[in-house]
Amino acid sequence: MSGRKYTTVSIRQDELSKLREQARELSRVRQDLPRLIESSIRIAEQNAEARIRPIQQRQQEYQRELENASETIRRIEVESARKIAAQAARAEAENEATRKELQGQLDAVKQAQIKRDEQIESRIKGLDKQIEEQAKDLNSKINKEQQARRKADAEIQHQIDGIKADKERSRIFAEECIRDCTIIGDFIRGHYQHERFLPGELARIDQQISSATRILNQNVPDSALAIAVVSVNDLSALRIRLEEMEAEWTHWKTQVTNIANALLDAIEVSKSVPQIEDKSSEISQADYWARGRLGKLEEKIRKILAEVESENSALSIPEMKRLAEQLPGEQNSLEAINEAVQESILRSQNRVSIADTAMASLIEGNGFAPDGATYVGEDLRESVVAHVKNLSGDKVVITITSEGDDERVTVDTIEELPRSEQERRLQMEGIAGSLREAGYQVEQPVTASQLPSKENSDLEEVRKRKTTPTPAQPVRPAREMNQRI
Repeated sequence: MSGRKYTTVSIRQDELSKLREQARELSRVRQDLPRLIESSIRIAEQNAEARIRPIQQRQQEYQRELENASETIRRIEVESARKIAAQAARAEAENEATRKELQGQLDAVKQAQIKRDEQIESRIKGLDKQIEEQAKDLNSKINKEQQARRKADAEIQHQIDGIKADKERSRIFAEECIRDCTIIGDFIRGHYQHERFLPGELARIDQQISSATRILNQNVPDSALAIAVVSVNDLSALRIRLEEMEAEWTHWKTQVTNIANALLDAIEVSKSVPQIEDKSSEISQADYWARGRLGKLEEKIRKILAEVESENSALSIPEMKRLAEQLPGEQNSLEAINEAVQESILRSQNRVSIADTAMASLIEGNGFAPDGATYVGEDLRESVVAHVKNLSGDKVVITITSEGDDERVTVDTIEELPRSEQERRLQMEGIAGSLREAGYQVEQPVTASQLPSKENSDLEEVRKRKTTPTPAQPVRPAREMNQRI
């Protein structure tokens, strides 16, 4: 007679808690290196710089371009650009002072090797808030400039009303306005992503300008002047609106780019398994233990980064903002993967320990001798199979398989000389008792079948067996994991 029995084994809760805390601690150590804290500060700094510097540069260039414009338009536009650039300069000075303060705190972190510093995190969040406040302030300044421009437009319109009676003066002023339109329009084309943010708007104004030019050539200067003035006003409003949108786009693009790069840095740190010395082997790679989840996360981040940095990116401002808000959540995914990697390694080692204890219970005083052991497919993530034999030719196949939060111990007894059911039950209870003495929680053994399975009876076949890759599953956060394996 032969048969199959199994039982479920759990590590003691106190031991399990210790092992999982070790896995979490290692994950935190790998993620909280000072250079990663520094990376967070760098992200905040670059977010500020990316929003402010381009504004200053564009306003300065715009003032230079306006040197060829008419006196009337130059007076209004130059003052508007100067005010916006000055506000950006003040914001830059505030950010520089904050950067120096953060750098001093970071130096203290490096000296003490502090892994978590709530003060720095608070200051980084504070800088992000400061940037947002600066953006609101800049937008407020831009809105004020728009209001000032409307007032100036009214003055210009008053002048136009006086000019219309003079045909020659209307022609001269219309020509000036058309020339001003060309200057502002060319600047917009060279400095703003107008088709991304406001598609077709510049083309619409270009049509107005063409219409004004055609009417002027038909010797109807007063009508041409009216259209040209409207076009100048539309272009000026378009430029200011695009300035605001360009700054917002750049801000969110820089935010996403830096967060993605920081995540890729952290993934790179996580790729190797510290406790495995042979760095050339597959088992030293965390993605092996993560069953591809780490690689998939890296691929996901790189795909996002490529899309954001592409010149042909179709992402809108709301989409870019949503990415910037959601991407930091991938840090939790990475930490969960790191913890799962460490637990996978611990459970792999634990399966071997359980197999050793089960074999020892049969060897000591029961006439059995070891007859080999292996992982299925020689894959350390898979089940462990161990064989023992006695002089009578009886073979006992012990298989340790991870199932959920438990390890299942399955014993297949292949007998040459029939034994009673009671003898087989005592054999299984002896194994269970040895595991309990070793500190495991062991359920009462159960008879699965009166006949043994032949599945793992040939160790050579078990070694060569091809394992089916486990699809990457979402990793449960550690706080949600059961307290048993």
